[in-house]
Amino acid sequence: MLLAQTNVGVLHWLGSNKDAFGAVESLLKSAAIIVGAYWTYKLFVKHRDKYPRAKLEHHVQVLDYSADEWQVRVALNIKNEGLVLLDIRDGHTWVQQIKPYASDDVAEFKERIADVDKAPYEVRWPLLDERLHKGDKGNLEIEPQEAHDLYMDFFVNKCYEQILIYTFLENSNKPGRHIGWTASIITDLKSRQITDEVQGPGTDKPRPQTTRDKEIKKK
Repeated sequence: MLLAQTNVGVLHWLGSNKDAFGAVESLLKSAAIIVGAYWTYKLFVKHRDKYPRAKLEHHVQVLDYSADEWQVRVALNIKNEGLVLLDIRDGHTWVQQIKPYASDDVAEFKERIADVDKAPYEVRWPLLDERLHKGDKGNLEIEPQEAHDLYMDFFVNKCYEQILIYTFLENSNKPGRHIGWTASIITDLKSRQITDEVQGPGTDKPRPQTTRDKEIKKK
C-alpha cells in the first residue's frame, strides 16, 4: 500500500514538473551545441585544419637505357596529412641540368645577386624536361591520411652528370597565387647518389629556360 502511494506521488511530482524538465533538456541541448561549436572553431579555424596539408617526396631510380641515354624513373609520393580532401588540379615536375654547370646561368645569378633588393635565391638551372600535373593527368583527389604515387619516366642524355628534380603542386584552395607544396632532389646520374632532398610548403619558382630555348637564343 505504501509502495503504491509512493509511486503515485512520484508520478504526480513528475507530471507537475514536466515543464521544468523540458527547460533543463533544452538547456542541455543548447550547451551541447555551444560546446560543439567551440571545438569546431578550435579544430578547423584556430588550427586551420579546414585547409589541406600535403607532403611530397621523390623516389628516383636511374637506369642505363642505352649508350646515349639514362632512364630516370621518378615516383612522386603525395601524402594528405590534413583532415580534409586534398584536391590536386595544377602543378608540374621539372628535370633541370646542374652538371655540367651552365656557365651562362651561373654568371647571370652572380650578376643579379649584386642587387640585394632583387637578388634571386638560387640559380635557374636549365630545364631538360617536364611533366604538367593538370587536366586529366593531374586532377587527383586524395582522402585524409591517405597517399598516392605518381610515376613519371624521363630520358636524359648521358652528357648530363647531375640533375635537379623539382615538383610543385598548387593548393587548389588558393588558386592563382602559386602557393602550395614543393619537393626537390639532386641526383648524380653516374653514381645514382642522392645528394640533397628538400620538401615542404612553399611558393612556385619561375619557369627556367629549356636547353633548346637557350640554344636558339644563342643563334
